[in-house]
Amino acid sequence: MQVTSVEQQPSGTAGATGGAPVSRPQVRAAASRDEFARRDPVRFAGLAIQLALLLVVFHLWKIETPQFFRLCIVAFGGFVIHYLTPFAHKQKALIALSLAGVLYLLKEWDNRLLGNYLAFLGPLVLIGFVVVVGLTIYLILRTKAPFGVRAAALVGLGCGLAYLRVTDKVNLLPDGHWRIVGAIFMFRVILYAYEVKVARQPERLGDFLSYFLLLPNFYFVLFPVIDYTTFKKGYFSEDVHRIAQRGIWWMTLGTIQLLAYRVLYQLWCIGPEDVRSLSTLLQWLFVPYLLYLRVSGQFHIIVGMLHLFGYKLPPTNRWYFFAPSFTEFWRRINIYWKDFMVRVVYYPAYFRWRKRSEKIALVAATLLVFVVTCLLHSYQAFWLAGTFDLKDTDLAFWGILGLVVMIAVLRESGRRPAAATGRGRAFAKRALSTACVFVCISLLWSLWSSYSLSEWWETLTQWMEHAA
Repeated sequence: MQVTSVEQQPSGTAGATGGAPVSRPQVRAAASRDEFARRDPVRFAGLAIQLALLLVVFHLWKIETPQFFRLCIVAFGGFVIHYLTPFAHKQKALIALSLAGVLYLLKEWDNRLLGNYLAFLGPLVLIGFVVVVGLTIYLILRTKAPFGVRAAALVGLGCGLAYLRVTDKVNLLPDGHWRIVGAIFMFRVILYAYEVKVARQPERLGDFLSYFLLLPNFYFVLFPVIDYTTFKKGYFSEDVHRIAQRGIWWMTLGTIQLLAYRVLYQLWCIGPEDVRSLSTLLQWLFVPYLLYLRVSGQFHIIVGMLHLFGYKLPPTNRWYFFAPSFTEFWRRINIYWKDFMVRVVYYPAYFRWRKRSEKIALVAATLLVFVVTCLLHSYQAFWLAGTFDLKDTDLAFWGILGLVVMIAVLRESGRRPAAATGRGRAFAKRALSTACVFVCISLLWSLWSSYSLSEWWETLTQWMEHAA
């Protein structure tokens, strides 16, 4: 987690609202985006064929659930519509597509509960609720009140929604729909509010709606924390065919990871009660970390889908199993979360405390990141499961990981450039450090996956009793 300067820039085309003047860079950016959206029938046909093949793979291998297949039909069909839509209307078309796609995506859920004639009522209520909450957030942040007042209003709104999430005495939304509401707003509203605070000009409603009403989010409740500024800057920042091709590749990579997860889960995943030998102990210790392939695979598919609609976004994960250090593991395992924490927690804390001492700032800011991460994961669990559950395994996992990352950060900050060594020696050293990090993270992950610290410790020791 190296400290670099934070470049404060105006947020994309946010100034094109009301009577605000439009700068020449904004005009040039709009012109280049229009150029990047130019249609090419031959290249489009190649993309469409690849998407059709992906649909066949999803169907034959039964990737995820039937609702996921519906999502892909909507997204891939929507890609065709969005591609043919004139650039000036693409953003509106995507928002409309996301809202209309929810009706098809979620119809089956309510079909079992309300009967066939009311099959669309549940999705319509969900759409209305999400839109009302979203517009309320937008209007709160659009007011000219001091930012502290606006932030307090957002907290009040969140508390009200949390109360409804727990009670919902009028049965406004089923539990599955509450999970979707939480997945849409719980983290992205923080990044959006942060951007509003530092932006020089008001944000456009179209950018706001396109950022929150992301079609994949109505299926995937574990969703990458996409940065608002990155989201806007990536919109048609490159030739649309190249962006879409990258998205297809990422969806393919995500599919491979999901298939690998299925094999691991079905053949190798065991519970604590199955640990009766050293080999089963190792299996119980190492497989949970490998099962993160499901989250990684889903994230690749999510971001890949967004690429189809012109959003060039950075990768969500990168070779995290092969991280040679704990800081590299933190940077690779969930890149969007790391960037989220660096932007809203690490940098503000570091630059505030750096006046006292560089090392104190590094230590305090790093530890604060992991404290906030621990709390926000329990906050996430509340919106997804309905209960705020902070277990001792959560505290142990994030506490130990934060401590080792903090030590690694201090070592890196005071380390001098290493003397040149032979390739063979450097490779061996990197391989050894990578293996050590993998083993340590696997141990921590098995602890995090356990119900309690006592269960984890009993599982570590019970195999010896069976061996004896």
